[in-house]
Amino acid sequence: MPLELRESGVYAEFDVHARQSAPFSLRYGEEPPPPARYDQALRQDTRLLNLFRSAIDSASDENGWANLGTVANTINKQAPDFDPRNYGYRKLLDLVNAMDLFKTERREHEVFLKLEPRKR
Repeated sequence: MPLELRESGVYAEFDVHARQSAPFSLRYGEEPPPPARYDQALRQDTRLLNLFRSAIDSASDENGWANLGTVANTINKQAPDFDPRNYGYRKLLDLVNAMDLFKTERREHEVFLKLEPRKR
């Protein structure tokens, strides 16, 4: 039966039935997500904006709409280190909504994005 020790977010599991070479393992508790960035800060992040713009451009149809899943795949190919949690959002759609630069449309079980015209 595993024995768990909890001390400041670090968990140690000891299993008496495990192999001799590795009778215990350490796991770290889940870190809290970073605080959500404000819309204005997201809008000023040129790397983020360029990632989204190029992904939407390459994935969009003739009307300018791009499937969110395809956009996510394109972003991951362009920047493998990209993760919406680095911006304080658990899901990519939450980050898109916080940026407030894209029109979103739900079609059945899919979400589509379109670049909003720039406001002058």
